[in-house]
Amino acid sequence: MASSDDEDVKSDASSRTSGGGKKPTMQLSPLQIRFSQKKMRNVFGDSKLVEDSVTLIQAVRRSKEDAELYDAAYKLEAPFPPVEVIRWRSKLRDENTGRPLLNERGKEMFEAEESWFTLDNRRLFCLQKAALKLLPENCTADVIAEVRKDRRMREIRKFRTMDNGQSVMVGSVVDGVPFERWDWRGGGGKPKTHPP
Repeated sequence: MASSDDEDVKSDASSRTSGGGKKPTMQLSPLQIRFSQKKMRNVFGDSKLVEDSVTLIQAVRRSKEDAELYDAAYKLEAPFPPVEVIRWRSKLRDENTGRPLLNERGKEMFEAEESWFTLDNRRLFCLQKAALKLLPENCTADVIAEVRKDRRMREIRKFRTMDNGQSVMVGSVVDGVPFERWDWRGGGGKPKTHPP
């Protein structure tokens, strides 16, 4: 996993085990992680609103030594299991049709470098909102890095991000909640709303 992002990634052997039994393998800033889908529902599987979970995330100030080690003054502690992440080169897609872009030889085009993508979009959304409140201070959260992509090919085939995972549409057709685009780079300002 040699890349320029590796300097920002630190192991955390002392992390707790998640409810799913998988132990976090490293710390990443939620703002470094991208979404794997173009939209997500605004509730978790247990019918809890995603927004309600944001308020339950605690920002724990690190000791001076740990802050230097992780290059982050805070660690986010969430009420849900760590997000699972994978290194991936996203397909470049037409922003209007969603179809993959093709090069002059008719081959699908991909990003130049791999990035961290999550398989847990709702949890990432919550962590990004919590991280945004701490800016300009840096923070990290526990993640579970999947290094064997062959174990996750089913999920990877479903990657359908329109903007390389920079944003996600949040809402619900089932619940009649209009979709709003979330992109932390927008500073948490008024999101663009789309009908369900």
